[in-house]
Order: sequence, then structure tokens, then C-alpha cells
Amino acid sequence: MAVKLRVLAGPAGDEPAPSEERAVEIEEHLPEIRFGRRPGLEVELPFPGVSPIHARLVRTDGGWSVEDLSRTRGTTVDGVALEPGVPRAIAGGAVIGLGPISIAFDGVGALPRPGESTATIARRLVSDLFGARAGGEVARLIPTAGWPPDRAPPEPLRLAVPDRAYLIGRGESCDLVLPTDDVSREHAVIVRRWTGVQIRDLGSKNGVRIAGQPLAAEHRLRDGEHIEIASFELRLDDPEDRYLRALEAPVAATPPVGPGNEPEPTRQRSTGIAIGVASVVLLAVAAAILLIALS
Repeated sequence: MAVKLRVLAGPAGDEPAPSEERAVEIEEHLPEIRFGRRPGLEVELPFPGVSPIHARLVRTDGGWSVEDLSRTRGTTVDGVALEPGVPRAIAGGAVIGLGPISIAFDGVGALPRPGESTATIARRLVSDLFGARAGGEVARLIPTAGWPPDRAPPEPLRLAVPDRAYLIGRGESCDLVLPTDDVSREHAVIVRRWTGVQIRDLGSKNGVRIAGQPLAAEHRLRDGEHIEIASFELRLDDPEDRYLRALEAPVAATPPVGPGNEPEPTRQRSTGIAIGVASVVLLAVAAAILLIALS
């Protein structure tokens, strides 16, 4: 059994929103399902209008409740605003509003078709967002150095098809041809998966280097990373990865509130209280010692 959700397509506008509907299937045994743009949540929603942790579904004896955690951006159920921190029971067919994002709660059961993995839903939503733009921005492998003066470098290799293996090597049938005997006929393979762009050495004679380090296993490339094959240098331009990293940066920069990690005013108040208590204790001890000395 699984909790069935659908991230609904939103209207095109100034604020980014999903451009396609996406079904999500989450194991029912979880005590809660959190929504927000913070990495690692059960449903990561990579949109600026969503709070780091925006809302959550909470298991109850009779089913599920939804609770707003955003405090400022707000959460709705079928258009009715929730009071922050106060759970409300939810039934199948309800639509949860998280800022500009709408999520249909379809209850518990088996999906009629496979849902998205929670590990890849954020990347798929971003891919939809970029694919809806004119020109369809996708990850590209850009030649940056190594071509002889009498030969112009090829056009960037667009990784347009997810899960397709793009070959790099000196063979003319490769998707990106590196014309030198120092490169194997089929040297490496690069794939754009929903978890990111991956590169793997195909047992080449001279290997692959990432930022100067030999590649020993399949490696997830990040936007801007450099690949060295023989004398050639390639750079990954990945707008989806760049978008996610930019969106996650302010979230990661804000540490969670907890013991020893309170906001600065709270920490200062706590420190002041501790100093005050310590002073009172010391005065009491000093008074007791004085009384003993006089008796």
C-alpha cells in the first residue's frame, strides 16, 4: 500500500510552478510526509514560493491529517487556509495548496501507474520546468580545450534524452568525437539520469580525469565540472543542477533551530539567564560560608 499524491500542473506566470502533472507514491508506513524545498524531504518541491519545510501529512488513527509548518506562506485544503501548527483531517480527493503549488491527495492504495521516486521527483519537476521554456534547456557537454589549431571544436553535445547513453571517443560513430590516437575508440559514456548527469570510463587505455583526479567508478557530474580525456577538456553545463543548487543554498545556509543552535537573540537571552542564575548561586554559597565563619 502507498500514499498516492499528484503534483498538479500550475499556470504559467512570473513565479515558477510545475508545467506537468506528476504522480508520487510514498510508502504508507511512514509516520509523516513532509513537503518543502529542503533537500531530503519526502516530497521535495524545488520552487521559490515553497518554504524550506512548508507542510506535512501526519498519520492518525483514522487516516491522515495535514498541518501547515510554513508560518508565513500558508497552506490550504480545498482553498481553505489552515491555522499554522494545527492539524486538519484530510480525505481522498482533497487538494493541498502550498503557495503556488497544488498537490492532490488521492488517499491510500495501489497506483494505476507507477509513481515517481521521491529521490527523483525534484529533478523531474525542474526538468519539466526547463523543458517548457522556449528552446528546451538541457545539460550540455561543452568542448573547451585540446583541439588542434586547424580543426574547430565540435558543437556542444546536448544530453537531450534522459537515460540515453552518449558515447565519447575517437570512433566516428561516437556522439562526441575526440580525434586523436590517445583516445580509445569508445572511451567513456555519459548519461543524463533523473538523479543527475553520470559519466563512466569504458576501460579506456588512458582513462578519464575529473578536476585532475582519475575516474575510478561512475561519477555524478555537477554543473561546471571539467572532464579531461587525453589532451581534451570538456565542461558540463547543467542548468537543472545549477537551478537546484541555487535554490538549496539559502536553505542549507539556515541551520535548523535546536538546542545549542537557537537564533542569536534567543542564544543571547539564554546566556544572560544562565549568567544570572550562576551569580545568584555564587552569592548564596558566599553567604553560607560567611555565616559558618561567624558562628
